[in-house]
Amino acid sequence: MGSEQLAETEKQNVVPKVENYLNYREYLRDFYHYKKTVNSSYSYRVFTQKGNLRSSGHLKMVIEGERNLTHDSIEKFANALDLKTKKDKKTKRQKAISATR
Repeated sequence: MGSEQLAETEKQNVVPKVENYLNYREYLRDFYHYKKTVNSSYSYRVFTQKGNLRSSGHLKMVIEGERNLTHDSIEKFANALDLKTKKDKKTKRQKAISATR
C-alpha cells in the first residue's frame, strides 16, 4: 500500500469535522466515506431517511455538484449529519435555564 493510499485509509477512519472544510461538498463526501468505512451497510438511503429527504440520490447529486443545498435542505442535511444548528443550541440552553429554576 502506497503512502497516499495509507493516508487516505487513515483519513477515512477519523470522523470528519465540518469546521475543517471550506467546501461543503468535500465535507459531505468525506462524511459519507467515513460512515461507509465504519458501517458497511450505511448508504445514501440511510442518509436520506435520517434527514427526512425525498430522494435517496440527493446526497450523491450534491456531492457531485449536480444539485445545490437549498435553504430548506440545509436543516435536513444537518439532521442527517448529526450537526447542531443555532436553533438546537438555543433550545438546549433554554431547557437548561428552565431546569435550574
